[in-house]
Amino acid sequence: MNSNTYDYARFKEKQTKLAKMIKEGSEYIILLNMNQYSDSLKDLSNKTNLETFKIQVIGTSNNGKSNNIKLSQSAGELKRIINNEALVKIIPQQLAMLTSSLEDIKARYQEAQYRLHDMEYKKREMAARISDKIHRMDSDFNRCIDYYFYELTNKIHVWIEECKPSAFMNIINIRKCVEIFVNEIRDSIKGSIEEDQTFWQNNIIEPLITDRIEDLMQTVEQNLEIFYIEVDQIRLDIAGKSSPANSNAVPLWQRGTANDGGLQFFAKGVGQQVSAYLRLTLFGLLNSVTIRNFIMGGMILPNFLQMNQIVLRVKHEFKRNIIEQVNSMTLDIKTKCVNNIISNITDRGNEIVKSMDIEIKEIRIQVEDIIKQIDTGKEQAEQRRNELIICTEKLKKLNVAVDDFIFEYNN
Repeated sequence: MNSNTYDYARFKEKQTKLAKMIKEGSEYIILLNMNQYSDSLKDLSNKTNLETFKIQVIGTSNNGKSNNIKLSQSAGELKRIINNEALVKIIPQQLAMLTSSLEDIKARYQEAQYRLHDMEYKKREMAARISDKIHRMDSDFNRCIDYYFYELTNKIHVWIEECKPSAFMNIINIRKCVEIFVNEIRDSIKGSIEEDQTFWQNNIIEPLITDRIEDLMQTVEQNLEIFYIEVDQIRLDIAGKSSPANSNAVPLWQRGTANDGGLQFFAKGVGQQVSAYLRLTLFGLLNSVTIRNFIMGGMILPNFLQMNQIVLRVKHEFKRNIIEQVNSMTLDIKTKCVNNIISNITDRGNEIVKSMDIEIKEIRIQVEDIIKQIDTGKEQAEQRRNELIICTEKLKKLNVAVDDFIFEYNN
C-alpha cells in the first residue's frame, strides 16, 4: 500500500466518523427548530463529501494537508453549534418558556414585536451598507487587473526576446524550422506566464481581496455585533430569563454560516479562481498562434534571409500576433475576472444578511412552537420538555465525542 492510498484510507475512516456525528447533530438541530444551523450542518456535510476528498487526496500531498484543515474546521464548527448555540442558548431558553404560563409568554412575545421589527429594519440597513461597500470595491479590482495586463504586454516582449531556437535554422526546410521555433516560444511563454501568475496570485490579488474583505468587516462588524447581542437579549426576555445576553460576539464569518477557514482561505479560493481563468485564457491565445499565422502574415520570405534575420522575424510576428490578441480581449477578460471576485464577495455579504434574517425568523418559529405546545395542553408541553432534556443529554455526549475527535485528529 503506497502512502497516498494509506492517506485516503485514513481520510475515509475519519470522514465517515465525522459525517456520522454531523448527521446526529443535524437531527437534534432540526428538533430544536434551529433551521439556520441545520443549513450550516448541511454545508459541512457537503464540504466533507468523501468523493471530493478521494479526488483531492490521491496523489497530492498538499491537497491532503488542505483536507486535514477542512476536517478539523468542520469538527470545530459542529462543536460550536452544539455547545455555544444549542446547549448554552436555545435549549435553556425553550425550557424556560415551557415553565412559564401561556399568558406570560404571549405577553412577553407581544412586547417583543416592536424590537423584532426594529431588527428587521437593521437587517435591511445592513444589506444596503454591504451592497454599497462592495460596489465601491469594483474600481479597485479593475485597476489591479488593468495594471496586470499593462505589465503582461511588456513582459511578453521581454520573454519572447529571450527565446533562442534550439536548432539551426535550415534554409532548405524553413517552414519546419519556423514551426519548431514557434512551438518553443509558445512553451517558453507558457512557463513564464505560469510563474508570473503564481506570483501575482500570492502577492497581488489575494492580499487585495483580503484587504477589501477586512475593510468590509470593519464597516459592518460593530453593528453586526450589536444586532446579535440584541437578538439574543430578545430571546432571553421572551423566555423570562433576566440574565443579560453574552457580549462576546461570535466572529463575523461564523455565526449562521459554516466557517470555512476565515478570510485567508476565502481570498485564496477566489484568487485561485481568477488566476486559473487568466492562465487558461492566455494559454488558449498562445495555442492559437501557429505556423499558419506566419504564412498568412507573409513571414516566410525568399531563402536569401540569414538565420538571425529569420529568428528576428519569427519573434516579431509572434509578438505582434499574441499582443494584438491580448489587447483585443483585455476588456472582456477583465470584466469576467472582476465580476467573479465581486460575485464571490457579494455571496459572503448575502450570507451575513441571510443569517440576520434567519435569526429573527427563528425567534418567531421557536416561540410560536412553544406557545402551540403549551396551548395544546400540559401533556404536550411536558412531552416537549422531556424531549429537550433528552436532547440535552445526547448533545452533551455528542459534544464530548467531537472533542475526542478533534483531540485525536490533532495528535
